[in-house]
Order: sequence, then C-alpha cells, then structure tokens
Amino acid sequence: SSSLIILLFFCFSFVSCNNALTAEEIKIKDIVDPITENYFVSINNEDYVKFSKDFDDGMKKAVTKDNFIQLILPIKNGCGDYIPNSIKLVTISNEQGFTAVYYDANFSKKNNIKIKMVFSKINNEYKISGQWFQ
Repeated sequence: SSSLIILLFFCFSFVSCNNALTAEEIKIKDIVDPITENYFVSINNEDYVKFSKDFDDGMKKAVTKDNFIQLILPIKNGCGDYIPNSIKLVTISNEQGFTAVYYDANFSKKNNIKIKMVFSKINNEYKISGQWFQ
C-alpha cells in the first residue's frame, strides 16, 4: 500500500507541475493579459479605437471600423458582455510562428467560454493576429 501512496503522490505532483508556467510564459502572460482584457472590454463598450489598438496589419485589414459592429454583435447576442478581469490563462503554445494563448473567460450570459487569442511578435511587441471562441 505504501507503493500506491507514492505512485499517487507522483501522479499529483506531475499534474500540478505540468500547469506551472515557465519564466518565458510568465513574461508573455504579463504582456498579453492586459491586451486581451482591453480587447474584450472594448467590445463591451463598442469602442473600435481601443479594440483595434493592438492589432497587427492583417487584423486591421480584416476588422475595420465599418464591419466592427456586425462582427461583435454575434458575441454580444450569444455570450453577452465580457465580465471584466475574468480571463483565466489555460495554456500558451507556439503555433506556426505565432503565440497562441488559451483562456477561459466569463460573460454575462455564459461562463467559462474557451477563447484562443493569437499574437504575432512585431518589433518586439505582441500584436493580435486573431481571436476565436472554441
């Protein structure tokens, strides 16, 4: 029975260590969390200028002031307003040269919405390259 206890201890240790962020991931989180927070608060406020301030060039072309409202309406209708400061980092990964940051977030109509924010690093700054609800 002592070997079972040791085995369980190692299993739990592995799980808890697995969720720990590396020093590099902590640096990334400290940069991209405020960008993500601003992005969703700006949707609440329907503020395109603040919403788009951290976009890369591709996002600026894809999401313009003209199509902004029609793009955010399904989010607001389906999920409601973002609950400020509710983003919770799940994981960070490198995907085809981009940094993908996965969050859980709460909205007024739904909780624990899975969100993927994709960032490109341009001139040492993280810029939003894409965003998906999962």
